[in-house]
Amino acid sequence: MRTLYILLLLSVSLSGYAQDSLRQERALQVLDEVHHAIVSWHPVGQLHTGQVALAEAYVLAERELQSHVDAPGDSVAIQDFIAAAGKLQEATGCGHLQLTPQRGKQWIGQRKGRQLFGVIRVADGSFVTRGKVGLTGGDSLAVGTPLLQLDGRPVEQLVSYLAIFQGINDAGSNVGPRYRAARYLSGLYDARYGAKDSLLVTYLAEGSPEPKEGYAAMLPAKGDAKLPADHGKKKRSREERREDQLKKFSYELSEDGSVWVMTIRSFSDSAYPFRGFRRSVRDAFEEINASGVDKLVVDLRLNGGGDVTNARYLCSYLAKASFSIADEIYSTTPGANGKGLFNKMGMYVVAGVRKKHGVWRMDGKTKLTQPHKDAFSGEVIALIHELSFSATALTANVLQQTQSALLLGGPTGGGRARTYGGNIRELVIGDRKGVRFELNMPNWVFVPYRAGEGTVMPDEIVPITRQDIIDDRDVHLETALQRLNGK
Repeated sequence: MRTLYILLLLSVSLSGYAQDSLRQERALQVLDEVHHAIVSWHPVGQLHTGQVALAEAYVLAERELQSHVDAPGDSVAIQDFIAAAGKLQEATGCGHLQLTPQRGKQWIGQRKGRQLFGVIRVADGSFVTRGKVGLTGGDSLAVGTPLLQLDGRPVEQLVSYLAIFQGINDAGSNVGPRYRAARYLSGLYDARYGAKDSLLVTYLAEGSPEPKEGYAAMLPAKGDAKLPADHGKKKRSREERREDQLKKFSYELSEDGSVWVMTIRSFSDSAYPFRGFRRSVRDAFEEINASGVDKLVVDLRLNGGGDVTNARYLCSYLAKASFSIADEIYSTTPGANGKGLFNKMGMYVVAGVRKKHGVWRMDGKTKLTQPHKDAFSGEVIALIHELSFSATALTANVLQQTQSALLLGGPTGGGRARTYGGNIRELVIGDRKGVRFELNMPNWVFVPYRAGEGTVMPDEIVPITRQDIIDDRDVHLETALQRLNGK
């Protein structure tokens, strides 16, 4: 979601292999810096009630962090620090507020080619592998294998712990960050607790009632250990970059030709360097409308958001009635109108930022929008899930509130009472050579159209089973096609 983000780089001195922990005496100081940054720059920190809530959360965070500081040793694990600081994020109810350690090129280079795997929580509550997991010795875990523990830690508890301060959780919803932590489980664990050659996994093998153990191989597969000297440096061709854009926006007919399926993975302008988002949408609907096919699936899964102007433009082609992408967009935070003369001019001219009664507003983006003259008039189902967030959640909300589409899939982490947004600003504190925490800081408030409670929920939740994962079925899309064809 574009407007004005703050990116605070809180640099800290770290100790231990690969900088996976910070010195005990520095931990409490960094926590204070995170608290001060949120109070100073986040919209919640501008309110008296917010300041009180953050002060109370800081006491709880300090108490939890102190227990780690008092423990034997001279350092605090990165994830333990993030988990303690997570009390501050919970107090804001803001899913755009994220705290992650920033890693340098050397750290990233050391992890290139490592074998990574993830899991997904299925309908029965278990976590199963999303793909094959190679084990030391040449064996592997099959797709859909129930994973019980990773490195001796129960997977359910580990996923919940790694999800803290990951964002994607407006109004305190935890579905988004847990889904993300599970999806990138081994990589996230590797980043927070240090690189290992292998990880102990406890799992349930097919046909065996008793748990088994093995070691997931984390090192590059044989033959891949030595990467070419220009790996990661070769400039990608224009065609390769064009292919990337097609992955962000595409549309095609279903196998039987009865339904159009449009996939949108981003609303950010930067994702469409060759053909702008608006042109992509306009050209797509020109072809769809001319085809005579009156059924459409819009896939908004894996779409974390982007520019609300682009989201509004898409809605204009889908909405059956007039709408606003948001009822209000405002801010009282410092620098909400831009940083520097050029940026401020852009915010004034392009974004329409104006100050009214001491509050910065973007009223131009909240005006009532009429359906486009070439809007799609047929039946629409929009697919959403746990990683549909920010401008994507605002889009889903408009489609639901105007009864323009049936929402199908899984719950999102995007708030219905309010969400936040903005562009990115950088502030560096401390030693630039150390590992730095990136605090993604929004400073604009978005009140969704016809605001309500909780987060945006689908009209029909479609659970995913272990067998769906094993069979590599897209059960959300399959169900949408069945609904549109009356099955």
